[in-house]
Amino acid sequence: MRTNGKITHWNAEKGYGFITPSSGAKQVFVHIRAFHNQAQQPAVGDMVTFELSTDRQGRPCAQQVTRAGEVLRREPRRESAYQRKARHSRQSSSLAKTIGFLVFLGVLGVFVYTRIHEYLLRAEVTTLPVLSPYQETPSSFHCDGRTYCSEMSSCEEATFFIRNCPGTKMDGDGDGVPCERQWCG
Repeated sequence: MRTNGKITHWNAEKGYGFITPSSGAKQVFVHIRAFHNQAQQPAVGDMVTFELSTDRQGRPCAQQVTRAGEVLRREPRRESAYQRKARHSRQSSSLAKTIGFLVFLGVLGVFVYTRIHEYLLRAEVTTLPVLSPYQETPSSFHCDGRTYCSEMSSCEEATFFIRNCPGTKMDGDGDGVPCERQWCG
C-alpha cells in the first residue's frame, strides 16, 4: 500500500535522507536508489508517495518513491528460471517440429521427383521412334536385341543394325562397315 509523506532531511553527498509520513508515524529512511526518477535530485520539503518496506537489518525504509505528480511505472516482472526453461523448451520443440516438417517435405519432394522422372523416361522410350541420321529410307528391319554378325542374314541388315541399334558388336575395326568377313566383305 502506498503512503504519502514529505522529505524532512536529505544528504545530497551521500544520497540518502528521511521521509516523515503524513500520518504522523515515525520517520522512514530513504536512499536515492528507491526513487523512481533518480535523475532529479530530491530536496527537503518534496511531497512524495512510497511503499513501506524493511532493509536487511529489519529497519523500516521507503521503496518505489515518486514525487507528487509523477506516475510510478512498474518494472516488468523478471522471468524465473523455471519460466525461462519452459519458454526455451517450447521454442526448442517448435524448432524441432519445423525442422522435421522441412525434412519430410524434402524427402517427399525427392520421392515425387524420382517417380515423375522415371515415368517420363519410360514414356520417352516407349513412344519415341529411334531416329538415325544414316537411315535414308524406311526399312523392313527393326532393332530386336541382336548384336552379332552371326545373327544377321545380309549386309543390308547388318548395316541397318550398326547404324540404328545400340550395343551392336559387328564392326571390329571401327571403320563403319559391319560384318566384313561374313556379309559385307
